[in-house]
Amino acid sequence: MDAAGWVRSLGLGCPLVATLVAFHARPLARRGVAASLVATAWTFPALFGLNLLAQRVGWWSFDGAAGGLFFGVPLDAIVAWTVLWAVLPEIVAPTLSLPVLAGIALWLDLMVMPLGEPVIRLGESWLVGEFLAIACVLAPARLVASWTRKQAFLGYRTAVQAVSFGSLAWILIPLAAFAWTGRDPMRWLSHWSWGAVTTLAHCAGLFAALALSAVQEFVQRGHGTPMPLDPPKRLVTSGPYAYVANPMQLAMTATMIVWALLLQSWLYAGAALVAFVFSIGFTAWEESQSMIPRFGSAFEEYRAQVRFWRVRTRPYVANPARLYYGAGCNACEELAAWIRRRAVGLQLVPAQEHQSANLTRMTYESTGYRAYGVEAVARALEHVHLGWAVLGCLARLPIMVDVLQVIVDASGGGPRALRCELSDGQVEHRRLTSAGHPPGSRGVG
Repeated sequence: MDAAGWVRSLGLGCPLVATLVAFHARPLARRGVAASLVATAWTFPALFGLNLLAQRVGWWSFDGAAGGLFFGVPLDAIVAWTVLWAVLPEIVAPTLSLPVLAGIALWLDLMVMPLGEPVIRLGESWLVGEFLAIACVLAPARLVASWTRKQAFLGYRTAVQAVSFGSLAWILIPLAAFAWTGRDPMRWLSHWSWGAVTTLAHCAGLFAALALSAVQEFVQRGHGTPMPLDPPKRLVTSGPYAYVANPMQLAMTATMIVWALLLQSWLYAGAALVAFVFSIGFTAWEESQSMIPRFGSAFEEYRAQVRFWRVRTRPYVANPARLYYGAGCNACEELAAWIRRRAVGLQLVPAQEHQSANLTRMTYESTGYRAYGVEAVARALEHVHLGWAVLGCLARLPIMVDVLQVIVDASGGGPRALRCELSDGQVEHRRLTSAGHPPGSRGVG
Protein backbone atom coordinates (compact mmCIF):
# COMPACT_ATOMS: atom_id res chain seq x y z
CA MET A 1 0.00 0.00 0.00
CA ASP A 2 1.41 3.39 -0.97
CA ALA A 3 1.44 6.55 1.14
CA ALA A 4 -1.89 7.78 -0.24
CA GLY A 5 -3.51 4.46 0.60
CA TRP A 6 -2.26 4.60 4.20
CA VAL A 7 -3.48 8.16 4.63
CA ARG A 8 -6.96 7.32 3.36
CA SER A 9 -7.16 4.09 5.38
CA LEU A 10 -6.11 5.76 8.62
CA GLY A 11 -8.22 8.83 7.92
CA LEU A 12 -11.37 6.71 7.67
CA GLY A 13 -10.45 3.93 10.08
CA CYS A 14 -9.52 6.04 13.12
CA PRO A 15 -12.85 7.94 13.34
CA LEU A 16 -14.85 4.75 12.76
CA VAL A 17 -12.95 2.75 15.39
CA ALA A 18 -13.19 5.61 17.90
CA THR A 19 -16.93 5.87 17.31
CA LEU A 20 -17.52 2.12 17.68
CA VAL A 21 -15.52 1.99 20.92
CA ALA A 22 -17.35 5.03 22.29
CA PHE A 23 -20.74 3.60 21.33
CA HIS A 24 -19.90 0.28 23.02
CA ALA A 25 -19.00 2.12 26.22
CA ARG A 26 -21.94 4.56 26.04
CA PRO A 27 -24.81 3.44 23.80
CA LEU A 28 -27.10 6.17 22.54
CA ALA A 29 -30.67 6.49 23.75
CA ARG A 30 -33.52 7.02 21.29
CA ARG A 31 -33.22 10.81 21.35
CA GLY A 32 -29.46 10.56 20.90
CA VAL A 33 -29.89 8.36 17.84
CA ALA A 34 -32.37 10.86 16.40
CA ALA A 35 -29.94 13.71 17.11
CA SER A 36 -27.08 11.84 15.40
CA LEU A 37 -29.18 11.07 12.33
CA VAL A 38 -30.29 14.67 11.89
CA ALA A 39 -26.73 15.93 12.35
CA THR A 40 -25.47 13.37 9.83
CA ALA A 41 -28.13 14.31 7.29
CA TRP A 42 -26.92 17.91 7.47
CA THR A 43 -23.18 17.23 7.65
CA PHE A 44 -22.75 14.85 4.72
CA PRO A 45 -24.23 16.99 1.91
CA ALA A 46 -22.86 20.19 3.45
CA LEU A 47 -19.33 18.76 3.57
CA PHE A 48 -19.63 17.56 -0.01
CA GLY A 49 -20.69 21.01 -1.20
CA LEU A 50 -17.95 22.69 0.81
CA ASN A 51 -15.27 20.41 -0.66
CA LEU A 52 -16.49 21.12 -4.18
CA LEU A 53 -16.19 24.83 -3.41
CA ALA A 54 -12.75 24.35 -1.80
CA GLN A 55 -11.38 22.74 -4.95
CA ARG A 56 -12.80 25.46 -7.17
CA VAL A 57 -11.42 28.41 -5.15
CA GLY A 58 -8.12 26.72 -4.25
CA TRP A 59 -8.43 26.18 -0.51
CA TRP A 60 -7.43 22.55 -0.98
CA SER A 61 -7.54 19.81 -3.59
CA PHE A 62 -7.40 16.02 -3.71
CA ASP A 63 -4.85 15.65 -6.50
CA GLY A 64 -3.22 12.62 -4.90
CA ALA A 65 -6.43 10.63 -4.46
CA ALA A 66 -7.27 7.87 -6.92
CA GLY A 67 -10.46 5.84 -6.82
CA GLY A 68 -13.50 6.26 -4.58
CA LEU A 69 -14.05 9.81 -5.84
CA PHE A 70 -17.39 11.56 -6.19
CA PHE A 71 -16.94 14.56 -8.49
CA GLY A 72 -13.32 14.73 -7.41
CA VAL A 73 -14.02 14.40 -3.67
CA PRO A 74 -12.95 11.20 -1.84
CA LEU A 75 -16.05 9.65 -0.29
CA ASP A 76 -14.00 8.22 2.55
CA ALA A 77 -12.95 11.74 3.58
CA ILE A 78 -16.57 12.92 3.66
CA VAL A 79 -17.60 9.88 5.72
CA ALA A 80 -14.71 10.41 8.16
CA TRP A 81 -15.53 14.08 8.69
CA THR A 82 -19.23 13.25 9.08
CA VAL A 83 -18.52 10.66 11.75
CA LEU A 84 -16.19 13.03 13.62
CA TRP A 85 -18.54 16.01 13.54
CA ALA A 86 -22.02 14.46 13.61
CA VAL A 87 -21.88 11.12 15.41
CA LEU A 88 -18.88 10.97 17.76
CA PRO A 89 -19.69 14.20 19.68
CA GLU A 90 -23.22 12.95 20.36
CA ILE A 91 -21.82 9.81 21.94
CA VAL A 92 -18.85 11.21 23.83
CA ALA A 93 -19.96 14.67 24.94
CA PRO A 94 -23.52 15.58 23.84
CA THR A 95 -23.73 18.50 26.29
CA LEU A 96 -20.36 20.03 25.44
CA SER A 97 -20.75 23.69 24.53
CA LEU A 98 -20.52 24.56 20.87
CA PRO A 99 -17.57 27.00 21.19
CA VAL A 100 -15.50 24.36 23.02
CA LEU A 101 -16.39 21.68 20.49
CA ALA A 102 -15.62 24.02 17.59
CA GLY A 103 -12.25 24.82 19.16
CA ILE A 104 -11.42 21.12 19.52
CA ALA A 105 -12.46 20.39 15.93
CA LEU A 106 -10.37 23.31 14.65
CA TRP A 107 -7.33 22.19 16.65
CA LEU A 108 -7.61 18.61 15.33
CA ASP A 109 -7.90 19.80 11.73
CA LEU A 110 -4.93 22.13 12.16
CA MET A 111 -2.88 19.13 13.27
CA VAL A 112 -4.19 16.45 10.94
CA MET A 113 -4.91 18.15 7.61
CA PRO A 114 -1.25 19.09 6.91
CA LEU A 115 -0.43 15.40 7.42
CA GLY A 116 -2.85 14.45 4.65
CA GLU A 117 -0.23 14.72 1.92
CA PRO A 118 -0.22 13.41 -0.74
CA VAL A 119 -4.01 12.85 -0.75
CA ILE A 120 -4.96 16.41 0.13
CA ARG A 121 -2.95 19.43 -0.97
CA LEU A 122 -3.58 22.58 1.03
CA GLY A 123 -3.65 25.99 -0.59
CA GLU A 124 -2.31 29.16 0.96
CA SER A 125 -5.77 30.25 2.14
CA TRP A 126 -6.98 26.86 3.35
CA LEU A 127 -7.76 28.27 6.80
CA VAL A 128 -10.57 30.30 5.21
CA GLY A 129 -12.21 27.06 4.12
CA GLU A 130 -11.56 25.54 7.52
CA PHE A 131 -13.31 28.36 9.38
CA LEU A 132 -16.18 28.24 6.89
CA ALA A 133 -16.53 24.50 7.49
CA ILE A 134 -16.74 25.04 11.24
CA ALA A 135 -19.31 27.82 10.84
CA CYS A 136 -21.51 26.31 8.12
CA VAL A 137 -21.20 22.58 8.72
CA LEU A 138 -20.17 21.74 12.27
CA ALA A 139 -22.08 24.50 14.08
CA PRO A 140 -25.50 23.89 12.40
CA ALA A 141 -25.08 20.13 12.82
CA ARG A 142 -24.43 20.40 16.54
CA LEU A 143 -27.22 22.95 17.03
CA VAL A 144 -29.84 20.81 15.31
CA ALA A 145 -28.62 17.74 17.23
CA SER A 146 -29.05 19.62 20.50
CA TRP A 147 -32.52 20.87 19.49
CA THR A 148 -33.57 17.34 18.54
CA ARG A 149 -32.30 15.85 21.78
CA LYS A 150 -34.06 18.53 23.85
CA GLN A 151 -37.15 18.66 21.58
CA ALA A 152 -36.72 22.41 21.23
CA PHE A 153 -37.08 24.87 18.30
CA LEU A 154 -39.41 22.59 16.35
CA GLY A 155 -39.67 24.86 13.32
CA TYR A 156 -35.91 25.35 12.98
CA ARG A 157 -34.96 21.72 13.40
CA THR A 158 -37.64 20.65 10.92
CA ALA A 159 -36.35 23.22 8.42
CA VAL A 160 -32.83 21.76 8.77
CA GLN A 161 -34.26 18.28 8.20
CA ALA A 162 -36.09 19.47 5.10
CA VAL A 163 -32.97 21.10 3.65
CA SER A 164 -30.79 18.10 4.52
CA PHE A 165 -33.01 15.38 3.11
CA GLY A 166 -34.01 17.59 0.19
CA SER A 167 -30.32 17.96 -0.69
CA LEU A 168 -29.91 14.20 -0.61
CA ALA A 169 -33.02 13.50 -2.68
CA TRP A 170 -32.88 16.32 -5.20
CA ILE A 171 -29.12 16.91 -5.54
CA LEU A 172 -26.85 14.12 -4.31
CA ILE A 173 -28.86 11.18 -5.63
CA PRO A 174 -29.17 12.68 -9.15
CA LEU A 175 -25.46 13.51 -9.09
CA ALA A 176 -24.74 9.93 -8.05
CA ALA A 177 -26.75 8.77 -11.06
CA PHE A 178 -24.62 10.98 -13.32
CA ALA A 179 -21.44 9.62 -11.76
CA TRP A 180 -22.66 6.02 -12.13
CA THR A 181 -23.47 6.45 -15.82
CA GLY A 182 -20.32 8.50 -16.48
CA ARG A 183 -22.23 11.47 -17.88
CA ASP A 184 -21.28 15.10 -17.48
CA PRO A 185 -24.34 17.06 -16.17
CA MET A 186 -23.74 20.19 -18.26
CA ARG A 187 -22.95 18.29 -21.45
CA TRP A 188 -26.01 16.10 -20.94
CA LEU A 189 -28.19 19.16 -20.34
CA SER A 190 -27.13 20.66 -23.67
CA HIS A 191 -28.68 17.72 -25.54
CA TRP A 192 -32.18 18.45 -24.22
CA SER A 193 -34.54 21.08 -25.57
CA TRP A 194 -35.24 23.97 -23.24
CA GLY A 195 -38.96 23.17 -23.23
CA ALA A 196 -38.45 19.55 -22.16
CA VAL A 197 -36.02 20.47 -19.39
CA THR A 198 -38.21 23.25 -17.99
CA THR A 199 -41.34 21.07 -18.12
CA LEU A 200 -39.73 18.22 -16.20
CA ALA A 201 -38.02 20.67 -13.84
CA HIS A 202 -41.38 22.26 -13.05
CA CYS A 203 -42.82 18.81 -12.35
CA ALA A 204 -39.94 18.02 -9.97
CA GLY A 205 -40.36 21.43 -8.32
CA LEU A 206 -44.08 20.83 -7.83
CA PHE A 207 -43.43 17.46 -6.19
CA ALA A 208 -40.80 19.04 -3.96
CA ALA A 209 -43.21 21.81 -2.94
CA LEU A 210 -45.93 19.30 -2.08
CA ALA A 211 -43.45 17.30 -0.01
CA LEU A 212 -42.49 20.50 1.80
CA SER A 213 -46.18 21.20 2.44
CA ALA A 214 -46.49 17.76 4.03
CA VAL A 215 -43.50 18.55 6.26
CA GLN A 216 -45.12 21.86 7.19
CA GLU A 217 -48.30 19.96 8.14
CA PHE A 218 -46.32 17.79 10.55
CA VAL A 219 -45.04 20.93 12.29
CA GLN A 220 -48.23 23.00 12.38
CA ARG A 221 -50.80 20.30 13.05
CA GLY A 222 -48.79 17.39 14.45
CA HIS A 223 -46.15 19.28 16.49
CA GLY A 224 -43.39 16.97 15.26
CA THR A 225 -41.04 16.24 12.37
CA PRO A 226 -40.99 13.72 9.49
CA MET A 227 -38.22 11.70 11.14
CA PRO A 228 -39.65 8.48 12.63
CA LEU A 229 -37.49 8.95 15.75
CA ASP A 230 -38.85 12.48 16.19
CA PRO A 231 -42.47 12.03 15.08
CA PRO A 232 -45.59 14.22 15.42
CA LYS A 233 -47.37 14.12 18.76
CA ARG A 234 -50.79 14.36 17.12
CA LEU A 235 -52.28 12.37 14.27
CA VAL A 236 -52.03 14.42 11.07
CA THR A 237 -55.00 14.00 8.71
CA SER A 238 -55.20 17.47 7.17
CA GLY A 239 -53.53 19.26 4.26
CA PRO A 240 -51.98 16.76 1.81
CA TYR A 241 -52.76 13.97 4.27
CA ALA A 242 -56.48 14.48 3.68
CA TYR A 243 -55.94 13.16 0.14
CA VAL A 244 -53.17 10.56 0.41
CA ALA A 245 -51.55 8.87 3.40
CA ASN A 246 -47.94 9.18 2.25
CA PRO A 247 -47.46 12.47 0.36
CA MET A 248 -43.74 12.68 1.10
CA GLN A 249 -42.94 9.19 -0.18
CA LEU A 250 -45.22 9.74 -3.17
CA ALA A 251 -43.47 13.01 -4.03
CA MET A 252 -40.06 11.38 -3.68
CA THR A 253 -40.98 8.48 -5.96
CA ALA A 254 -42.54 10.81 -8.53
CA THR A 255 -39.39 12.94 -8.51
CA MET A 256 -37.24 9.87 -9.12
CA ILE A 257 -39.44 8.96 -12.09
CA VAL A 258 -38.91 12.48 -13.47
CA TRP A 259 -35.15 12.05 -13.09
CA ALA A 260 -35.35 8.65 -14.79
CA LEU A 261 -37.02 10.35 -17.76
CA LEU A 262 -34.45 13.14 -17.80
CA LEU A 263 -31.54 10.73 -17.58
CA GLN A 264 -33.20 8.20 -19.86
CA SER A 265 -31.94 5.65 -17.37
CA TRP A 266 -33.53 2.29 -16.66
CA LEU A 267 -31.23 2.12 -13.64
CA TYR A 268 -32.83 5.21 -12.12
CA ALA A 269 -36.30 3.90 -12.98
CA GLY A 270 -35.35 0.73 -11.11
CA ALA A 271 -34.26 2.85 -8.14
CA ALA A 272 -37.69 4.51 -8.16
CA LEU A 273 -39.29 1.07 -8.08
CA VAL A 274 -37.06 0.02 -5.19
CA ALA A 275 -38.01 3.21 -3.33
CA PHE A 276 -41.67 2.43 -3.96
CA VAL A 277 -41.38 -1.13 -2.62
CA PHE A 278 -39.29 -0.01 0.36
CA SER A 279 -41.85 2.68 1.18
CA ILE A 280 -44.66 0.12 1.22
CA GLY A 281 -42.72 -2.23 3.50
CA PHE A 282 -41.42 0.48 5.81
CA THR A 283 -44.83 2.14 6.09
CA ALA A 284 -46.52 -1.14 6.98
CA TRP A 285 -43.89 -1.74 9.66
CA GLU A 286 -44.25 1.80 11.03
CA GLU A 287 -48.03 1.44 11.21
CA SER A 288 -47.86 -1.73 13.28
CA GLN A 289 -45.01 -0.58 15.49
CA SER A 290 -45.85 3.09 16.02
CA MET A 291 -49.02 4.55 14.54
CA ILE A 292 -51.62 2.06 15.75
CA PRO A 293 -50.21 1.84 19.32
CA ARG A 294 -50.03 5.65 19.54
CA PHE A 295 -53.27 6.72 17.88
CA GLY A 296 -55.46 3.60 18.00
CA SER A 297 -58.91 3.72 16.43
CA ALA A 298 -58.45 7.26 15.09
CA PHE A 299 -55.60 6.10 12.89
CA GLU A 300 -57.42 2.94 11.84
CA GLU A 301 -60.45 5.00 10.78
CA TYR A 302 -58.21 7.38 8.85
CA ARG A 303 -56.40 4.56 7.04
CA ALA A 304 -59.71 2.94 6.14
CA GLN A 305 -60.57 6.11 4.19
CA VAL A 306 -57.16 7.36 2.96
CA ARG A 307 -54.83 5.06 1.03
CA PHE A 308 -51.09 5.18 0.45
CA TRP A 309 -50.86 5.30 -3.33
CA ARG A 310 -54.46 6.02 -4.34
CA VAL A 311 -55.04 9.76 -4.17
CA ARG A 312 -58.53 10.94 -3.22
CA THR A 313 -60.28 13.63 -5.25
CA ARG A 314 -62.26 14.88 -2.24
CA PRO A 315 -60.75 15.33 1.23
CA TYR A 316 -61.14 13.15 4.26
CA VAL A 317 -62.06 15.44 7.16
CA ALA A 318 -61.58 13.99 10.63
CA ASN A 319 -61.90 17.33 12.45
CA PRO A 320 -64.50 19.74 11.01
CA ALA A 321 -63.34 23.34 10.83
CA ARG A 322 -64.78 26.86 10.65
CA LEU A 323 -63.94 29.77 8.40
CA TYR A 324 -64.94 33.16 9.79
CA TYR A 325 -65.55 35.85 7.18
CA GLY A 326 -66.66 39.47 7.28
CA ALA A 327 -70.41 39.82 6.82
CA GLY A 328 -71.01 43.11 5.06
CA CYS A 329 -67.77 42.86 3.05
CA ASN A 330 -68.81 42.07 -0.52
CA ALA A 331 -65.54 40.35 -1.46
CA CYS A 332 -65.62 38.28 1.74
CA GLU A 333 -69.22 37.21 1.26
CA GLU A 334 -68.69 36.26 -2.39
CA LEU A 335 -65.65 34.17 -1.50
CA ALA A 336 -67.50 32.57 1.43
CA ALA A 337 -70.47 31.70 -0.80
CA TRP A 338 -68.18 30.09 -3.38
CA ILE A 339 -66.42 28.01 -0.70
CA ARG A 340 -69.67 27.07 1.05
CA ARG A 341 -71.05 25.47 -2.12
CA ARG A 342 -67.99 23.27 -2.58
CA ALA A 343 -66.25 22.61 0.75
CA VAL A 344 -66.34 19.40 2.78
CA GLY A 345 -66.27 19.55 6.58
CA LEU A 346 -65.99 23.35 6.68
CA GLN A 347 -68.57 25.65 8.25
CA LEU A 348 -68.72 29.26 7.05
CA VAL A 349 -69.54 31.66 9.89
CA PRO A 350 -69.76 35.50 9.96
CA ALA A 351 -66.81 36.89 11.90
CA GLN A 352 -69.20 38.99 13.97
CA GLU A 353 -70.41 35.79 15.63
CA HIS A 354 -66.95 34.78 16.82
CA GLN A 355 -66.58 34.60 20.58
CA SER A 356 -63.46 36.76 20.49
CA ALA A 357 -64.08 40.48 20.19
CA ASN A 358 -60.53 40.90 18.88
CA LEU A 359 -61.07 38.88 15.69
CA THR A 360 -60.29 41.27 12.86
CA ARG A 361 -59.32 39.04 9.94
CA MET A 362 -60.70 36.16 7.91
CA THR A 363 -59.88 33.25 10.20
CA TYR A 364 -59.73 29.48 9.88
CA GLU A 365 -60.11 27.39 13.03
CA SER A 366 -59.82 23.66 13.59
CA THR A 367 -58.96 21.58 16.62
CA GLY A 368 -55.96 23.29 18.27
CA TYR A 369 -55.13 25.32 15.16
CA ARG A 370 -55.89 28.81 13.83
CA ALA A 371 -54.82 30.58 10.64
CA TYR A 372 -55.46 34.10 9.36
CA GLY A 373 -55.73 35.89 6.04
CA VAL A 374 -54.21 34.22 2.99
CA GLU A 375 -53.32 31.17 5.05
CA ALA A 376 -56.95 30.87 6.20
CA VAL A 377 -58.17 31.00 2.60
CA ALA A 378 -55.55 28.43 1.60
CA ARG A 379 -56.76 26.14 4.37
CA ALA A 380 -60.34 26.54 3.16
CA LEU A 381 -59.29 25.54 -0.38
CA GLU A 382 -57.95 22.27 1.03
CA HIS A 383 -61.55 21.40 1.94
CA VAL A 384 -62.78 21.71 -1.67
CA HIS A 385 -61.12 19.08 -3.89
CA LEU A 386 -57.68 17.91 -5.00
CA GLY A 387 -57.02 20.64 -7.58
CA TRP A 388 -57.81 23.52 -5.23
CA ALA A 389 -56.06 21.72 -2.37
CA VAL A 390 -52.79 21.69 -4.34
CA LEU A 391 -53.08 25.47 -4.78
CA GLY A 392 -53.89 25.85 -1.09
CA CYS A 393 -50.87 23.77 -0.04
CA LEU A 394 -48.59 25.83 -2.28
CA ALA A 395 -50.08 29.17 -1.17
CA ARG A 396 -49.35 28.60 2.52
CA LEU A 397 -45.74 27.52 2.13
CA PRO A 398 -43.20 29.62 4.07
CA ILE A 399 -42.29 32.88 2.32
CA MET A 400 -44.96 32.25 -0.34
CA VAL A 401 -47.75 33.01 2.12
CA ASP A 402 -46.08 36.27 3.16
CA VAL A 403 -45.55 37.35 -0.45
CA LEU A 404 -49.19 36.62 -1.30
CA GLN A 405 -50.31 38.48 1.80
CA VAL A 406 -48.43 41.60 0.72
CA ILE A 407 -49.96 41.35 -2.76
CA VAL A 408 -53.48 40.97 -1.37
CA ASP A 409 -53.05 43.90 1.00
CA ALA A 410 -51.62 46.07 -1.78
CA SER A 411 -54.51 45.10 -4.07
CA GLY A 412 -57.23 46.44 -1.80
CA GLY A 413 -57.56 43.59 0.66
CA GLY A 414 -56.68 45.89 3.54
CA PRO A 415 -58.77 46.54 6.68
CA ARG A 416 -62.44 47.44 6.28
CA ALA A 417 -64.79 48.84 8.92
CA LEU A 418 -67.79 46.58 9.58
CA ARG A 419 -71.01 47.33 11.41
CA CYS A 420 -71.69 44.81 14.17
CA GLU A 421 -74.97 44.92 16.14
CA LEU A 422 -74.33 44.65 19.88
CA SER A 423 -76.73 43.30 22.47
CA ASP A 424 -77.77 46.79 23.60
CA GLY A 425 -78.60 47.89 20.05
CA GLN A 426 -75.48 50.03 19.66
CA VAL A 427 -73.25 49.75 16.63
CA GLU A 428 -69.60 48.69 16.94
CA HIS A 429 -67.15 49.28 14.10
CA ARG A 430 -64.60 46.52 13.60
CA ARG A 431 -61.87 46.32 11.03
CA LEU A 432 -61.81 43.14 9.00
CA THR A 433 -60.11 42.17 5.74
CA SER A 434 -60.94 39.53 3.22
CA ALA A 435 -57.38 38.25 3.47
CA GLY A 436 -54.94 39.82 5.89
CA HIS A 437 -53.43 39.67 9.38
CA PRO A 438 -54.69 41.08 12.65
CA PRO A 439 -53.04 44.39 13.58
CA GLY A 440 -49.68 43.61 15.18
CA SER A 441 -49.78 39.99 14.00
CA ARG A 442 -48.08 38.20 11.14
CA GLY A 443 -51.15 36.04 10.91
CA VAL A 444 -49.44 32.74 10.37
CA GLY A 445 -51.62 30.92 12.88
